[in-house]
Amino acid sequence: MATYRPPRERIDQLAARVAEALATAPGVTVVRAPDVQAIFRAAVVENLQEEHAIEEEAEAMVRKHGQEIYEQNADFHKMIVEGKRILARKKNFTL
Repeated sequence: MATYRPPRERIDQLAARVAEALATAPGVTVVRAPDVQAIFRAAVVENLQEEHAIEEEAEAMVRKHGQEIYEQNADFHKMIVEGKRILARKKNFTL
């Protein structure tokens, strides 16, 4: 399985927005915005990688049973979505 690499620019934009929002939130003191951004960035990347791994696992399950699915005239996309939902629940992960 290839490592999933989300678009860094988009994550950086989101991290900057979170740091700005926290800095203006009442009762919150941000000492170092770059630290806030780094923590947020790491959490988002980890989350996206886990979601990608779940999707790949669901796709592999559907491919493994592809002939059966085809013979039953089932919808491959719906099977993948359902597989993702089941795998996520087993891993205590919220999609």
